[in-house]
Amino acid sequence: MRFRKFHTHQTGETDCGPACVRTILRRHGVAVDTALLRESVGLGNRGASMLRLSQVLSGYGLDSELLRLDVSQLRTALDVAGPAIIRVHIDSRPHFIVVHAADEGRFTVSDPLFSRPSRMSADDLAEVFTGDTLITPRPARRPGVRVRVAGSGTQQVVWPLVRASWPVLLAILGLTAVAAAVTVVVGIFMQVAIDRVVPGGSPGPVDTLAALTGGAILAAAGANYLRGRMSVTLAQSMQRRLSLHFTRKLLGLPSSFHQGRRTGDLVSRLDDIQQIQTVAASTTVYAAVDTGVIIGVGAYLLQGNTYVALALTASLVGSVLISLWHYPQIRALAEEALQRDATLKAEFTNTLQHHEQIAALEARGFTEQRVNERLARRIAAEQRLGFLGTRHSAIKTANLGLTTVFVMWLSLRQAMAGVVSLGEVFSSVALAGYFLAAVDALTTLQITLQRLQAALGRYRDVMNQKGAMNPNPDRIPCSVSAPNSAPARTDIVVKELCVTYPGAARPALDGFTLTAEQGSSVLLTGPNGSGKSTALRTMAGLLAPTGGSIQVGSTMAVQMGGRTPDRQILYLSEVPFLVAADVRENLTLGVAGTDTDIARACRLACFDEVLETLPGRLSWLVSEDGTGMSRGQAQRLALARAILRNPDVYLLDEAFSGIDHTTVHRIWANFAALPATKIVVSHTSAVDLAFDQIVALDARPSLQPAPTAPTREL
Repeated sequence: MRFRKFHTHQTGETDCGPACVRTILRRHGVAVDTALLRESVGLGNRGASMLRLSQVLSGYGLDSELLRLDVSQLRTALDVAGPAIIRVHIDSRPHFIVVHAADEGRFTVSDPLFSRPSRMSADDLAEVFTGDTLITPRPARRPGVRVRVAGSGTQQVVWPLVRASWPVLLAILGLTAVAAAVTVVVGIFMQVAIDRVVPGGSPGPVDTLAALTGGAILAAAGANYLRGRMSVTLAQSMQRRLSLHFTRKLLGLPSSFHQGRRTGDLVSRLDDIQQIQTVAASTTVYAAVDTGVIIGVGAYLLQGNTYVALALTASLVGSVLISLWHYPQIRALAEEALQRDATLKAEFTNTLQHHEQIAALEARGFTEQRVNERLARRIAAEQRLGFLGTRHSAIKTANLGLTTVFVMWLSLRQAMAGVVSLGEVFSSVALAGYFLAAVDALTTLQITLQRLQAALGRYRDVMNQKGAMNPNPDRIPCSVSAPNSAPARTDIVVKELCVTYPGAARPALDGFTLTAEQGSSVLLTGPNGSGKSTALRTMAGLLAPTGGSIQVGSTMAVQMGGRTPDRQILYLSEVPFLVAADVRENLTLGVAGTDTDIARACRLACFDEVLETLPGRLSWLVSEDGTGMSRGQAQRLALARAILRNPDVYLLDEAFSGIDHTTVHRIWANFAALPATKIVVSHTSAVDLAFDQIVALDARPSLQPAPTAPTREL
């Protein structure tokens, strides 16, 4: 069946969503590991909602459209567009499948529950089809073999590094080749010494030949030293380049990417970069040298001893077949081991971040059990990979060992028959050893490459994401309106704003409308879950709205991603961001600020009173967790930092919650004198402050869950 090469079989009961996304991406020439999609898509019906599938596809540059169709309309959609992900019910349980095409009254589907695509009649599909459909574009072209195996061109990582560093790599390759050539010379030395020098009976030529060979070995040692220094310098340069690109990309991605992602898992991907640079900087060189040794020694033996050369070639073919046999198993286990390691680090990071709450709740035993369970899974995955590597190594060792014995036996039989000399026997055996050692190194490289593929997949998962927020968020049924006229310079106009989180059964914010004039102050009130924080984060450009419009001045906030060079919206959350540095750096965060500006910001935020209590004042060192400062003091530092940024709009989300009531009044009096617009969310600390406008948000009803797919009709 022609769609079989794109099919993905799910490995767990709840990962049909990631499997379907991978199938669609492969149809469009994008190769992503299923383990990574489990992290970004989510598992089960709640995690892998239709909306979440659409957002993940968008992250890989693939637009999609959520529709509600019947079977006949689905056939029409497949004719005019590309493959679709549909939601079905299997034994009353929700499930996702991919529909590739419709012809002759039957549908070609990829059900992740099965190992290959199948054909379904329209009647059979209608019995399980819920109508929820995610339509994707028609693939522009058929992906080539290289794309299907290794991913699209945008995913290339190693080759650009090699190409950019080719002069240094060539120098390292040359030095390595010199060292390898000397080892071959030692083998030839045996033949020359035994066959030509020793029969002469004079020790002088033997001494001279030994001295020359020893000099060559010392020269090779010097080449090895230079190669080592160049390799270390190149490796660190590559690692720095990859790490800078990775961190810049990761920090520049929208909040929608980070939702549902585990911090520990993303941080652990820096370890993947080290594996990538190791392969690019050193493994490629050694592989090239080993290949050269195989070709050079094989050619030399072929013209000198054809039977030995044929025996070595047979061993080489056997080693290649053994590696190909183990290839898919090692790849799958390498992916699992890497993902298990990331899961362990994510769980342990979360545990350490909340160790005080864990101690207060007397939950050390519970968290220790969770960490130990993930540790056991990682060890088990590594053990399975180790066992497979051991089996591969044992078979390979048997092959190489038997080949060595066979070459020795063959050479001795040839010597006894007078076909070759005793020197040629020693030379053949020595060169065969170098040949087989190079074969062993190349076949062992497979495990390294399989781990590299898993690491590359995790690295590409971040690097292939689109840095800008999706500007076409009409995914949930709600009206979308545009302003009729441009308001004043920094007036904020929000109309019918809707926001739905991935996997949520209902919108977190539905039909929110607000007009805030320049310089005014607004308080958003409402019970928990009414969408106050969601509204602020969306206005700040941190969340992608699923409907409605946000306008700041004459610019659509959705289009500008929350800010432009001449206009700034600053969002301040309840938990201050702190870095391990002095107070001054925590205030400026790398942005130049004069002492006068800093003093003014600290005074307006009443943080100057805190500075008086700190030894060294602005030079006092702060830790990431704020040790040595109370929560309210840290919030005052964050408010001073916000004032230093001098935004046009302050969005304050419980930013006063840890500050005493009297100080909150003094800070707010200072804020009221600022020309910027202030929009505040607070449950208690700001309820008796003076505001120009108070907007109450009602709690959203939660008795009837909304469908996970939109209600647009075709």
